[in-house]
Amino acid sequence: MIKCFYKMLNLSQSEIDGISILTNEDTVVYCVGISTAGLAEVQMAKNLSTRQIIATTIDLDGIAFTNKYIADSNYQKQIQTKIEDVSLPLPYPDNYFDFVYARQVLHRLPKHDFANALTELYRILKPGKKIYIVVRSIKCPDASREGVIYDEETDFTRGQIVNVDGSIYKYARFFHTPDTISKYLTEAKFKIESIREYPELLYRDYQRTIPADDKDELIEVIAVK
Repeated sequence: MIKCFYKMLNLSQSEIDGISILTNEDTVVYCVGISTAGLAEVQMAKNLSTRQIIATTIDLDGIAFTNKYIADSNYQKQIQTKIEDVSLPLPYPDNYFDFVYARQVLHRLPKHDFANALTELYRILKPGKKIYIVVRSIKCPDASREGVIYDEETDFTRGQIVNVDGSIYKYARFFHTPDTISKYLTEAKFKIESIREYPELLYRDYQRTIPADDKDELIEVIAVK
């Protein structure tokens, strides 16, 4: 019933899965990379009036768009947005957050930064609490398009797509397999609770107005500290 309600809000399957994990005891939440311009964060706040959310991004234009959406939704008292790079030391004490939500963002980090980010997220998460991660799979069309360049040193795949209007969309991703994401999480001391792959239609722009040409294959992981 809850998941059916979320679908009415235009939330994607990966957003629904992540939000559905939250319990009433998860009152301090860290969102790595603002999800769908703030839609997921607003829903988290709606679900529990005592919940406080810190949502981060490195996108200055994106954060302005999200701040307006949060204000229009009247949830600015519960949601704080910040410009933060999760691959660098974070300004929070150990064991601070009840839940970490990292949908569609960590695959944007090369492998060294990815490992650093997981170490920091482990540090700031409370013992026994969960992290929710969604990354793009090596099975995604963008991982093997004609002309892509793979860098063994960073595990980054770089490519570009020409949009219908002639503009060029450039991307760089660390495409994962269940084995690679499991390896990095385990090395960061997380215990994996579940992992699965499934297709989902994603968007190329922050505001979720330009859909991708094809569905992408995602890897969704729930892990515990």
